[in-house]
Amino acid sequence: MTVELKPHDTETKPRYVLVNDEIHHVSDYHGLPIKDRPEAICPVCNERVIMRLGEIREDHFAHYPDSDCALKNPETAIHFNAKMHIVRILQNINKIYRRDIWQCCKKKHRILWVANWDDVQYEYRYKDLIPDITILKNGQVVACIEIVVTHAVDEIKANKYTAYNIPWIELTSIKALEWNGRRYLFENIVENKCFSCLSKLGTLHNIRTGKTYQVLSIR
Repeated sequence: MTVELKPHDTETKPRYVLVNDEIHHVSDYHGLPIKDRPEAICPVCNERVIMRLGEIREDHFAHYPDSDCALKNPETAIHFNAKMHIVRILQNINKIYRRDIWQCCKKKHRILWVANWDDVQYEYRYKDLIPDITILKNGQVVACIEIVVTHAVDEIKANKYTAYNIPWIELTSIKALEWNGRRYLFENIVENKCFSCLSKLGTLHNIRTGKTYQVLSIR
């Protein structure tokens, strides 16, 4: 499956650097004279890079001409920016919500998806998986996030998440870059009928047990 996206041109330039082994958005140093800017390292190739912090184009960084870093590819840079954007947000919050949409009546409910983690890693290896973003608690993987630019997660990787019983979601780069950490992160379509709709039909469905019951009276 392919996903056609048209991200903003400004997102095709990498924006996150390592400074003293910590991830920073290059705009953290906007306004500093060149001589006062710290040494910046590319998180992908570990080479020194040049922070471009002008007034005409969006803040970003550039590699030296002889570099062959993958981030010089626009698609890779978009994926990298989206991934780092999510990582930075997750390092400063402790809850992720989803929005359930009931297919029967289009009602919407905000549901807690994962909470109270103590670590967030990018490109973290877990067994034979390397998720884009891994959320951990006490050293255990509690959820993963994959970022899509053009190609969705393949069936093999999806099946591994199922086999390892790891909750995971797939976000387009645009959705990832738009998220501010305060709203729900993703939507989930619920195919089962909600309580209200089932009540009108004279039946109730227990999602936990999977059993359907006849309703004798509604008060």
